[in-house]
Amino acid sequence: MTSEVVVMNRMGIALAADSVVTASAGSVYKHHDSVVKLFMLSEYHPVGIMVYNNASLLGVPWETIIKLFRKNLGNRNFDDLEGFGREIISFLNNNQNLFPENVQEKYFLINFEIECHKILEDARELFNLVPLSDLSEEEAREQMRATIIREAIKDRVTMWEARDDANEFSDELVRGFTSKMSGEIHSVIMEIISDWPADTNDIRLLYRLAQLLILKDFPILETYTGLVIGGFGQNEHFPVVQHITISGIYGGVLKFRVSASQEISDDSPSYIESFADTQTVDGFLYGVNESILEEIERAEIIIREAPVEVLEAIEDITDERKTELINIVKSASKQEADEFHDRIKLSRLKRFYGILGVVETLPLKELAKVASTLVSLSSFDKQLSLETETVGEPIDVAVISKGDGFIWINRKHYFKADLNHRYFEKFRHDTSDPERKNDEDTQIRNPKSSKENEC
Repeated sequence: MTSEVVVMNRMGIALAADSVVTASAGSVYKHHDSVVKLFMLSEYHPVGIMVYNNASLLGVPWETIIKLFRKNLGNRNFDDLEGFGREIISFLNNNQNLFPENVQEKYFLINFEIECHKILEDARELFNLVPLSDLSEEEAREQMRATIIREAIKDRVTMWEARDDANEFSDELVRGFTSKMSGEIHSVIMEIISDWPADTNDIRLLYRLAQLLILKDFPILETYTGLVIGGFGQNEHFPVVQHITISGIYGGVLKFRVSASQEISDDSPSYIESFADTQTVDGFLYGVNESILEEIERAEIIIREAPVEVLEAIEDITDERKTELINIVKSASKQEADEFHDRIKLSRLKRFYGILGVVETLPLKELAKVASTLVSLSSFDKQLSLETETVGEPIDVAVISKGDGFIWINRKHYFKADLNHRYFEKFRHDTSDPERKNDEDTQIRNPKSSKENEC
């Protein structure tokens, strides 16, 4: 997991990202704290990008993709920040040499296996809930297992069918892609459900699930990538942030979702948002984290239902009087629960808008401090919890303004700057164009004396 934060006001935008990635090899998990998730997107214009969740697309690291895109982009600019997002999507769609057909098929099968394993997990959970008395005979046991696997498959397919269609994919394209891979799909199905008494109708539904993975606008948690693009378009005087979800490439077509952009304006002079692991940051911003909100929702239910249950348990009053009292209590309980909900909501918003009010007035240096501190808070929370430390330092921080462009505040290197003069000289020789002053590598002017850039 990752913690990334965007903080904006009229002065500019601060981006901050942690450095931890978790890699799994079977049951063994390894954590690395040197992963780059924050990048300059253009060498010439004030735009940055952060990456979270999956660090690669079909096996190609996003760091490689972004640097190839930046080179391809050159000096081109766009009227609005969203133009950079459109250009990234176009770049991915038009560079199939990065994502050959056999690789697209390989990662599609990985996604399909993930969904099939989720079905098996659901089926096992349901089977464990069945009373042992219902499983005393072998025939009854097999009938129960057949019913459970069928329901688990149906539930998963129904969930996917309820999602909106992905605009990029036609039924014809999806059918063509899955038909070509029907043999591989069948092999996955047979391997996954080999221990369960699935019938031909179950298998047909699993084929349908394979199509839905492409057809529907719903990212698979384990494999999607989130892109957070922030900065200024050519005609924009205040910063903008855009969020794009990349879910894979199928049949040469990129599957993506673009969320509505957030921009600074007179009506919205400041903005804060966290991405990926948002629980700690949102808990600080609103004063209540997600787990507490769930308990508050349960309290609202108790406020509504407990008085009614008490009245229903009373035996020494007539049914007519009981009904009359229940109706009175239901109305009063609902009103009290609604007011309780509104007070909690108002308290959360009051804290959040109070913080936004302060952010509105901050200079660029303080914007960077806010973004960095929020990510650090998420890291500290993980250190003190029993959860896996999926967020951690060092924290990369950049500030982007209309006048100064992309400026690194904190940036890690996987190498020591004073041992790699040639690396920096390579970029220094190429700075005759004054617009290259924003180049992320030429910002380190004196590696011999710069200690802050050492790893």
